[in-house]
This record gives sequence, C-alpha cells and structure tokens, in this order.
Amino acid sequence: NITDSTVSLNDWKDIKVPGNWEVQGFGTPIYVNHPYEFVERDPKTRYPKMDPPYLPENNPVGVYRREINIPENWNDREIFLTIDGAKSGLYVYINGKEIGYSEDSKTSAEFNITKYINEGNNSLVLKIFRWSTGSYLEAQDFWRISGIERNVFLWSQPKTSLRDFRVKSTLDDSYLNGIFELETTVRNYSESVSYANVNYKLLDDKGNIILNNSKPIGVQKGGESSVRFTADITDVATWTSEQPNLYKLLITVTKEGEKTGEVVPYSVGFRRFEIVPVKTGDRTDRLFLVNGQPIKLKGVNIHETCPETGHYVTEEIMLKDFALMKQNNLNTVRLSHYPQSRRF
Repeated sequence: NITDSTVSLNDWKDIKVPGNWEVQGFGTPIYVNHPYEFVERDPKTRYPKMDPPYLPENNPVGVYRREINIPENWNDREIFLTIDGAKSGLYVYINGKEIGYSEDSKTSAEFNITKYINEGNNSLVLKIFRWSTGSYLEAQDFWRISGIERNVFLWSQPKTSLRDFRVKSTLDDSYLNGIFELETTVRNYSESVSYANVNYKLLDDKGNIILNNSKPIGVQKGGESSVRFTADITDVATWTSEQPNLYKLLITVTKEGEKTGEVVPYSVGFRRFEIVPVKTGDRTDRLFLVNGQPIKLKGVNIHETCPETGHYVTEEIMLKDFALMKQNNLNTVRLSHYPQSRRF
C-alpha cells in the first residue's frame, strides 16, 4: 500500500519539488498546440475520438511521499496543507487516510489536515495522475507535463482567525484623496461561540499610523462572520509605475480574554482605473486612465515555463523576466492561459 507509512522508502527515487517529473527523467514530455494529447485520432478522418469525461487506461501516476513533523507550538491550532499547483489529478493522504482531491492545476488546493495529524512524525503522500477530467479544460499551447508545479507548504492558525479579507484602495474624483475600504471575514474552528476584536492599522513608508480602527465580532461555532471598515485619506501618496508608493496594512484578530492575536500584513497602493469616453468630431473613442492620466497598454503573453524545471518558475527567473520587460518598455502582461502563482 503506497500510502502506508510503514512501507520502506529504500527503493523509492528522489525528485526535486517543485518540478515536473518528465524533465527529471520520469516519463515523456509532449508538445502540442490545442489538441488533447491523450485522445486517439480516427485513422480515417484524423479527427480526435473524444469521449469526455473518460480518460485513457494507460494514465501515468506519480506518487510522492515524505515524513512531516508538526511543531509542538502548533497544538490547539488549525493546521493546513497548501499545494499551489499540481498537474493534473491530485489525491492527498495523511497517515494512510485519504483527505482530499483536486484537479485544477493552476490554482491553490488547500486542505485542513488538523484531525488527521498525530503528535511527532506523520506521513504525507501525494498521488498525481497525469490526466484527469480537468485535462479536458486545460488543452493549451504549451508542453504537456505532469507533477508538482508550484510550492507545497504547511501553515497554521488560531482557532479564531482571519479567514479572508478584501481591500478597496482607490481615489476620489480629484485624484488627490484616498478611499479605503476593508472587509474582513473571521472563522471560528472551535466547538463554542467565540468573541474577538478585529483591528486594522494602515502605516505609511515611514511607519506612521495613518488609519487605525477596531470592531468587536462574535462568531458561532464552526461559522464565519464579517466586519467592514471605511475611511478617507487626504493627500494620499498615490501608486503609479513611476512612483509606486505603498502603505502597510496590518490586520489583527485577538480572541476575547487574550493579550495577543494573529497579525496579517498586506501592502496597499492607492490608484484609480477608469475607461472614459472621448468625443472627437462624430467619433467616440475610449481612453484607459490610471489616476486620471491616459495609459497605452504595451504587453506580452507569458507562460509559466522554464527549460530546466518545466512549469516551475523560480522567483529569481520571475524577477529577471520583469526586468527584461521593463527594459523593453512593457507595462502589461497577459497571463496565457491561466492564473499565475500569488508570488508572481
């Protein structure tokens, strides 16, 4: 049983993660434009004999296993496993138990593994099928390869913690003053009602507190609740390509009766996007404005690809690509044909 933590790893091969297995000597990379590489063609018509959602019987599978140790100070916290990208059908096992499945290869898959984890050593197994039913939606003009394509990591949160937040940071009609909105969603993983305080601070580049506010919140067991903040900033330092001014947002969730809480940082830039009509004689054109100034979009397509690692792109290569784009006066990137990683 490949998910059994007592099975010896002596005969298993090592592989770099992230990194596609075909570029590391396991399996064959396939390049096609838009066809499905796993679908047979009719010998007479040459058209593919498509039969979704069915897949070929010969479907390569990669199995990854490693031991993980949970820190002692994560006791009484919720523990998550995040897999930022795996292609294509991903099964996850903790200590021999199947805990979830995902087949969207270019978005993060997040699993709450709290109830599956034991004290001390734990076994993590990922079983990845080269093709899944999701492959019918991912026939794109690039190398068809498989495996773990982005980072894999563990993280934890308190039982009462920030589940999500949404920031609006734009400008008023004068383009001088900032309009700030923050909506926070707090999750309660405990077995009883939880009361907490949600606080936010917005700091400028010198560390001065520009905005500061708090609100209490009550969350039912196993539920979520939201609080919303709004504020204006006079003479805000705006974000532009030439002067990318940023503010630091700190969101804190502190459970009632506790002195310290979870702090989540985020960078905020104030800018305003608009598409406005412009009349020229009998003709009406439209202008794209950033902070009231017309901008021409000069862009390129980009694929998440590297000749050495496959679909995994390191931060060093990302920065190199951005520098080359700037040197060639590019200001727009089209993410063909899927979301890039959060780090990008």
